[in-house]
Amino acid sequence: MIDAIRQAILGQLDDDRLVFVFPSDLAAKSWLEEGLRFGSQAALPNHRFLGWDNFKNRVFPGDEGLRPASQLLRLLFSRSLLAENARQPFLRHIIPAARAATSLNFVRYVAKALPALGGLPSSPASPLIGEWRQIRQRYAAFLADKQLYESGWQTRAAAAVPVNFLLLFPDLTDDWTEYQAAIQAMPNASCLLYGAWEIAALAAGSRPAIPATRFANVVSEVRAVLTAIRRAVAAGLHPAGILVSVADPDALWPLLRREAAVAGVPLDLRQARPLADSAGGRLLADLLEVAASQCSFASMRHLLLDRSRRFKDADSAMALMELAIDKHILAAIPDLGEDVWLATIERSRLPLRQLYSGIRDAARKLAKATNFKTVREIFDRFRHEYMEETELSPRQNDEIARCILVLDELTDTAAELGMTRLEDAAALWCQQLEDSLYLPVADNGAIAVQPFRVSAGCQPDLHFALNLSDQASRVLARGLKFLPEAERAALDYQERDLSEGLLRLLAGSGVQVCLSVSDEGPDGVRPAHPALNLTRPPSSAAELPAGQLAWDPAWWLPDGDPAEATEAFPLQRASAMAASLANAATDSDLAAGTPDSPTSLPAGLREVILARRQEDGRLKLSDSLIESYENCAFQCLFNRCLHIEAVDASLGFLDNLKLGSFYHAALQAVFQPLQAAAMRIVAAEAAGEAERPSPADLLVAFERAMAGFAAEHGPFAAVMAQAIKPLLIARLANSLACLRLVLDDCQPLYNDDQRFTTVLADQGVLLEGRPDLVCLLPASQAAPADGARRVKLVDYKKSAIPTTAELALDEDDQPQRLQIPIYLLLLEVAGLAVEEAWYLSIEQARPASGRAKAKGLGLAFYRAGGGTAPG
Repeated sequence: MIDAIRQAILGQLDDDRLVFVFPSDLAAKSWLEEGLRFGSQAALPNHRFLGWDNFKNRVFPGDEGLRPASQLLRLLFSRSLLAENARQPFLRHIIPAARAATSLNFVRYVAKALPALGGLPSSPASPLIGEWRQIRQRYAAFLADKQLYESGWQTRAAAAVPVNFLLLFPDLTDDWTEYQAAIQAMPNASCLLYGAWEIAALAAGSRPAIPATRFANVVSEVRAVLTAIRRAVAAGLHPAGILVSVADPDALWPLLRREAAVAGVPLDLRQARPLADSAGGRLLADLLEVAASQCSFASMRHLLLDRSRRFKDADSAMALMELAIDKHILAAIPDLGEDVWLATIERSRLPLRQLYSGIRDAARKLAKATNFKTVREIFDRFRHEYMEETELSPRQNDEIARCILVLDELTDTAAELGMTRLEDAAALWCQQLEDSLYLPVADNGAIAVQPFRVSAGCQPDLHFALNLSDQASRVLARGLKFLPEAERAALDYQERDLSEGLLRLLAGSGVQVCLSVSDEGPDGVRPAHPALNLTRPPSSAAELPAGQLAWDPAWWLPDGDPAEATEAFPLQRASAMAASLANAATDSDLAAGTPDSPTSLPAGLREVILARRQEDGRLKLSDSLIESYENCAFQCLFNRCLHIEAVDASLGFLDNLKLGSFYHAALQAVFQPLQAAAMRIVAAEAAGEAERPSPADLLVAFERAMAGFAAEHGPFAAVMAQAIKPLLIARLANSLACLRLVLDDCQPLYNDDQRFTTVLADQGVLLEGRPDLVCLLPASQAAPADGARRVKLVDYKKSAIPTTAELALDEDDQPQRLQIPIYLLLLEVAGLAVEEAWYLSIEQARPASGRAKAKGLGLAFYRAGGGTAPG
């Protein structure tokens, strides 16, 4: 195929009246360069090498006196049509009558179908096609009224052009059939068709196979290509002479970009992207989502944490998200009576309240704007007031400017159509950005990556085409794609498959061309295109057949040290390093650290931590953390002292720590009245005796604890806790029943409100602790001969408590679990003799009917001759 193109071009290059037409602009530009390289002329005009679209614009200008319908106009017509359907439904099959109220959700769907409605058959068909005909009639009347025309509906008539045309494989374009009759009737046009070439090749038996290399997986395929590129450049080939083509670039590009960065090969994806994905499009979509979700956590996170944009008050933006994570602001609370964000943000934090209110108000106004002019004013005001526009890159500025141009075109088109009021003007702009493509300026220092159908026909020095699976490389000519498959089958509509022709053209598109496919690609296991002749890659590049890739995994990053020691716990280490950089106070920019040049924590940090953990020259150790010191002292250092931990930008509700703190607060609140009034606990075992604290006392204490929980963790966390109130009440009631059983007739003395300390002089340690509940024994037992007051001790646990084996002394007669033994020591120094010590598992507690059945508490812990014994 390429030989036929070369012969046709070079043989007629001297004819100045002959224009060559190619399937794509990229192929046209490439053959212009080929003509200069191999032809006899020193210069060639650009207009002699045209892409298919430019040829159509030149030869088929449309009806005189009429203007072509634009994409914007189709969008606004569809919006007007479906707004009418929402008010008075006339569609029953395209949009079911039950869904008529949501008709505006189908605006883009209908707008995209309008150009193809000219191909609908005129004969009677299904009710669905009947409705599409009805839309076509309305659209035709609209076009006639506005003196417009739809190019896809027109009878093709070529204009008189004083040059001759040679069209090279135009039947590999997806709309060839619409222009075929008109072009073949042109006296000054001739065509070299793929269909004719294929028939001739089959008749002559010279239809060559399409060689391709088959890899086991897409990672090997990508790495083989990148390795070949590195070798070619090292051998002297200029990067401008290398082209990479990809089938389904959306699926492969993330992997290709990652591997290229590792290999040090700069790539530039030359694929037009929707403006909705640009800096301006994302900002618009994020603001509309903030309004639609009533400032949900997810929408605010997308707006504030998008690293492609920077807020002027960046500290407040980050603080706002930290507050949302800390206070669990997931979404609006309907019955709260006020904005959940403002109810959570303290009034003293004025910058946060102002930033949030400004974002919320701007998003609401944008969503409610009823014309494009107001949308422009709100969008520009938000950018100027809140965004740090001086830090935008030239590309971002260009993207925003192009988005504004689309908005200006919408404004002009709406004014032309007399649409002065649109209920969803900002949403329409966002929808149009989805259909407006943008191709940034090429990076001249990078190797171009093109969609494979665009690069078919080009002539680079070295050309790689990847991911040529059957599904990824399938190209179907456009037509009635808006119809369901069953409807197209009923119309006997046949789609043209262009993929084999494009692959054959691609196989000759370059001085050296390498096609490849993998068994397991980015979308899973899939077959290769059936036209490919597959071979496995050899592991040696010597005497490599033309068009084949060699691959050996040992070639990937050959300069790496295979003997280098692997990192222990790499994820935990990376999280700790990242968090330490985020939380440490320093004058340097910790975010600027890299693996090769890390930033450091402040000098003297060890002395600062030590000073904070000392009192009177002694190291303070907490009884509550004593077992954590023993298990992992580094965890205590990082989490408790440095406050270094992985920061998750998502929400978690009622985790173990928060539930545990709530249980403690509720039990503390239930015993506070008895402690204040010096009243004793009553188990109500005797007839006529009321239990104390009672179930009613527990409910009062629960609400007090819930109020404190809401103040500390925010309204939304309180709502989540209230949702499981029956479960929490049941657990606390069971725990309280067990406590009444073992603490009967005892008086609460310390209720998680007293800090005890003692000095271990030999170790230079100040030991501290705050027991959960300490109760005086009945008066008849509380005054032993040594004068020490006798008490019972309870330590609350959320769920897990020590086993019997863990409470026994070890082989050296030392306790295995240290928390309660240290409490015993601290209380003894304070003049208290512990008669009994108990662990209470709040979530496992079950009330028992007798003292001997107190196993619902978990395990009793008795002090007996210096040792311990389970009860």
